[in-house]
Amino acid sequence: MDRITDPPKKSSSSPYLATDYLPARRGRLDTIRNTVELAYSLEPKSLKWQTNEYRIARPRHVAYYLARKMSHASLPAIGRFFALRHHSSVLYGIRRIEAAIAESAEVAAFIANLELDILETEREADGRMPRISPGAYLPKIAG
Repeated sequence: MDRITDPPKKSSSSPYLATDYLPARRGRLDTIRNTVELAYSLEPKSLKWQTNEYRIARPRHVAYYLARKMSHASLPAIGRFFALRHHSSVLYGIRRIEAAIAESAEVAAFIANLELDILETEREADGRMPRISPGAYLPKIAG
């Protein structure tokens, strides 16, 4: 059994394959950037601006965190993608978001929803069916 060529097994507890999180491709980083910009109501490509304004820096930190978690891109690669930042700046942003997640369930839920949005955006772009909640098509019963 070869670890590299064998396809990943789907876990019974997870609706996603391991490959949903593995590729460090530019398209994944673009999707993460676009999704975070939409979630924070920012202008397109604003996360690549050379600014330290809080309204841009905090969403950029969220994007760093998601890029590291979902694409497994290196810190220097993430830094190059987002406004030519140094890898230590990326690490600082990731640690800030990890601390915020540990402190607040609301932040953790927000980040989890962003992850789902990114995965569904990629599934739609790949022509695969988006993940649908179990009760999405059940009729509403008046009562």
